[in-house]
Amino acid sequence: MSISKVVILRGPSGCGKTHYVQSRFKSGEIVVHSADNFFYKKDPNGLEPVYEFDPSKLGIAHAVCFNQFARHVSGLRLSSAETAIVDNTNIHLWEYENYILLAEICNCQVSIVEWNSNRISDLNKCYKRNQHNVPLGIITKHFLEFEPYTGKHSVLKIEIS
Repeated sequence: MSISKVVILRGPSGCGKTHYVQSRFKSGEIVVHSADNFFYKKDPNGLEPVYEFDPSKLGIAHAVCFNQFARHVSGLRLSSAETAIVDNTNIHLWEYENYILLAEICNCQVSIVEWNSNRISDLNKCYKRNQHNVPLGIITKHFLEFEPYTGKHSVLKIEIS
């Protein structure tokens, strides 16, 4: 089966993107593409993978993420899933526009899910619950620089709760 739908998640760290995916989709229905996956390493004791973020490798992580996405939506890598989810912050258009372009070329239905706010209380919520210890300054930058999507695809706007 090939991918026919692409959902691009957008929002600051800690806003609820991963929770959204886990609460709305069954694992076999989707394939999730996230730069965060690059930073998970196998635990030597065979337990849960360990997250080891290295900011110097962030560009590589995003390149690997896009490459895996491209293989799925183009059909080079078969999947039982029909929906590909892009789970990155995607604060600026340039960070996700190539995902949209490739999805369109591959005749996939594209939808966008956005979390955006200008409330300090929401900034604090995101900071407290982000799972990767993203510094407050970075999350603040996400809030200040967020570019709302204005393209032709459907957008679901979700409040940070």
